[in-house]
Formats: sequence, C-alpha cells, structure tokens
Amino acid sequence: MNYKNRVTSQMLDYMSMDFCIDLKPKKHLNFGGHDMSEYCRTWVYAYAPRYTIETVLRYFEAGTGIKASSKGLILDEEQNIVHFEAKLLVEPKPEHGFWIPNEEDASKQCTRLGTVHDASQDPAYHYLFRCIGIFGVTAEIAGSSSSKPSASASVESDKEAARLIFTLVSVRTEGIVNNIAPVVYNPRRCTKCNINDNPEWWG
Repeated sequence: MNYKNRVTSQMLDYMSMDFCIDLKPKKHLNFGGHDMSEYCRTWVYAYAPRYTIETVLRYFEAGTGIKASSKGLILDEEQNIVHFEAKLLVEPKPEHGFWIPNEEDASKQCTRLGTVHDASQDPAYHYLFRCIGIFGVTAEIAGSSSSKPSASASVESDKEAARLIFTLVSVRTEGIVNNIAPVVYNPRRCTKCNINDNPEWWG
C-alpha cells in the first residue's frame, strides 16, 4: 500500500468474534474531549478475549509485514480481556443487526430487534451481553509527514504502524454477563495492549 504523507484505510476482511458488548447508558463527559453522544449510534464499547485480539494483530503483521498498533486497545490483565471501541455499520443498506435468541424455540432461531441503538433504547437491554459478532476489519495507516529524506527516515519508517479498526456488522446475544466491569473511563488515556508471546484464553 502506498501510504506516505497521508492516512490510508484498507478493508481487510470479515471475521467472527466471541465478545461482549456494553449497552448500559453512558453519561456525557464534559472533559477530555470524549464525545459520548454517539454511543450506541456509531460506536460502542466492546470486550474481547486477549488471545483473540493478540492473534489478529499477530496474523496481520505476519501477512503484511507492517507493524500493528495497539492504539485504542486496552488490556485488562486481571481478566485477560481487551477493551476497545467498535464502530457500528450505519449505512442504510446494509445496516447492522442486533439479534436475540428465541427462548421458547428449540431450534435456537433468533429474532432481529433492530440495531444496537434500537436495543439500547429499551431499559430491558441495559446490560453487558456476551455475543457472537461479525466484524469488518480495516487497517488504517498514517504515513510520514516529511517529504524530504533524512538520516532518521529509516527510524521513522520503523515507527509507522497500522491501527486495526473493528466495525460491527451483525451481533447475536448469548446472555447477560455480570463478571466484567464496564468502561467508566476514557480508554484513549489508559494503558495500551501489547502483543504477548504467551496469550491466555477467555476465562
């Protein structure tokens, strides 16, 4: 990809992920520049197994030769999960779907409630849910702003990294989760997740 002197986005693929989604209402913050007004409309807090995220980052690096950035990925070392902000597919066609299982249906078929935002408007769904989700994964790469070669050019090149953006396309709930603390801070200001050679599975 030619990404010098600009930010380049490249759609990579779709993936299924076992994760949790937070539909609890969020207060609008008056500090830090973190806009919560679009929560559950265009983005949402998500929680995935540490192993899953680290594997995606590792495969991306192995397949492209480009370093994967940990920006926006917050590691909870106690629970071995990664907190991140997932974008929501908001195009009219197609629009992401929020599905729940039919409790009385032995075939385990699901019913579409609408979008994540539609579900978040009902107090009955103000919980953290364990889900199976389909995500579109996009690599976003910021190139160097310098157009002149310099002695530090190779060093700057080494620092260039791709941030992986996860966009939720469809989500099916698997039940309510009570053992994960919801995000109550601005994750952009917290400890970042790093690739680990000894990952552990979702507990």
